[in-house]
Amino acid sequence: MNTSLGVAAALHRGRLTAGILLLAVCAGVGGAHAVTVLTPKTYEAQASMLITGGAAGSPSGILAQSLVPTIARLAETREVALGAATQAGLPDSQVIGHITAASQPGMQIITLTARAGAAEKSATIVNAAAHFLSTNLPTWLSKEKDAPTVQVLDKATSPMRPVTPIPLLNYALGGLLGLLTGIGFTSMHRRLDDRLRWPTQIEAELGLPVLAAISGLPRWLTRRGARSAYRRKRVAGAVREAVATLTVLTHASNHKRLLVTGVREDGNRAMVTALLALGLAERHDRVTLIDGHLRRSALSRHFPETAEHSLQQVLTDAVTPLPQQLASPATLSVLAAESTDALQGARLLRSQPFAQLLDKAATQSDVLLVHAPAVLDSADIAVLANHTDAAVIMVRAGTTRTAEARRAVLLLQRLGTPIVGVLIISATGRRRHTLGWPHSSTESAVTSAPSRLVPLSPHLSAASVSAGLNRQTITTLSDQTC
Repeated sequence: MNTSLGVAAALHRGRLTAGILLLAVCAGVGGAHAVTVLTPKTYEAQASMLITGGAAGSPSGILAQSLVPTIARLAETREVALGAATQAGLPDSQVIGHITAASQPGMQIITLTARAGAAEKSATIVNAAAHFLSTNLPTWLSKEKDAPTVQVLDKATSPMRPVTPIPLLNYALGGLLGLLTGIGFTSMHRRLDDRLRWPTQIEAELGLPVLAAISGLPRWLTRRGARSAYRRKRVAGAVREAVATLTVLTHASNHKRLLVTGVREDGNRAMVTALLALGLAERHDRVTLIDGHLRRSALSRHFPETAEHSLQQVLTDAVTPLPQQLASPATLSVLAAESTDALQGARLLRSQPFAQLLDKAATQSDVLLVHAPAVLDSADIAVLANHTDAAVIMVRAGTTRTAEARRAVLLLQRLGTPIVGVLIISATGRRRHTLGWPHSSTESAVTSAPSRLVPLSPHLSAASVSAGLNRQTITTLSDQTC
C-alpha cells in the first residue's frame, strides 16, 4: 500500500494516545498549580550566634566549644520559645515549635532558624529568640566556672521568597504524575478497546481477507458524489485495489451476484458501494447496481440521473423493458430506490417482481451489486441474502466493535451467504494484508461455519493481469482459498 498513507495512518493512530497523554499531563500540572496556590506559604529567617570563652586551647575556650551543642539544644526548648514570643509580642502558638538551632562540630557558631507564615514575622521571631538566649544564657550558666558568653553575630532580615511551596517542583511532580496516569489509562484503554482498526487485526479477528482500505472520504466529498471522489488518486487507487483483490479471490466461478452490506449503518457505505461499482465498470464489465436499502436510500445522491426511474417505478411498470429503465453511464447501470418506511420496504423486497428483477438484471450483467442495509440493523438482509451468491461486508475502522463484526459475519454464514472479504472504510491502520486465510486458532474464532470464496464471472479474470499477477500465481491463490 501507499507509504504516505501508512505514515498518515500511523499519525492518526497516535493522535488519540498523544491527546490522552497531553490531557493527563495538563491535568497533573493544573492539580499541582492548585496545590501550590492553596498551600500556605512558609518563610524562613536565620540569625547566627557566637559562643566565646577564653583563649583558644584554654580551659574556658574548651568549655565554650563543648557547650555549643547544649546551647543549640537549649535554643529549641519551650522556655526560649515562650521568652521569644513575649519579647516579640506574638501568641505562644506561633513561636513554640517554630525555632530550630544547628551547629557544626569544631565550630562555636550556632544558627537559629524560625519559620512563620509571613516574612517579617519569621525575622522577628528568630531575632527575639537570639536576643532572649544571649541575655539569659549567662544566668543559666552562672554556676559554671569560666562560663562562656553569647554574642549575636548576624540579625535576621525578612526573606524575599517563601521556602514552601516550591512551584517548579510541584509542577514537575504534577506533570510526571499526570504522565504516568495517562500512560496507565492509555494501556487500560487499549486493553479494553475492542474496536477494529487495521487490516491485519481485522483478518485475524474475523478470519476473512481484506479487499482494501478506503480512506479520505470527508463529508463534503460525500455530498459531491461518488464520481467526484473517484477522481481523487488515493480513493481511486484503493478502489482499484479492492476490485483486483476481489477478482483474485473470486475468479473461478460463474456466480455474479454480490451483496454489499455492513455491520452497522454508516453514512459512507452508499458512497463506498457506488465507488466499488465505478471501479468494476471501469474495467469494461457490464455492472448493474440495485439499491436494496429502501429505508434510507442514498444511491440517487451519487447518481442523480437515476431519479427519473426509481426501483419502485420499475417494479410497478411491467411494460417498459429493463434496460430502458436503468441509467447506463458507460458500462454501469444503476437502479436507485426511493426512501420508504420499513413495512413497505419489507413487502417490496419480498415481492415476486423484485426477485424477477434481480434475475433479469443478473442475466444482462457480468456483475450484479445489491446495496443492502447493515446486517445488525435490518431484517431485510435475510431476504436479500437469498437472492445473492456472496457478500462483501464493510467495516469502519476505529468504530466497529469486534464482537459486533463477528456477530454480523456469523449471521451471514447462518443465512448460507459466503463472504468474499472485508472492505475497510476510513482505515486507521495501513498494515499490508494477505490474500490468503489466517492460520492461527485465534483467527478462526467465527469460522464455525467456514466461509467459502465464491468467484464471479470469467470476465473478471482480466483484473488479474492489471494487478500484475500471472496465471500461476492465480492458480496458487485459488488452491489456498477455495
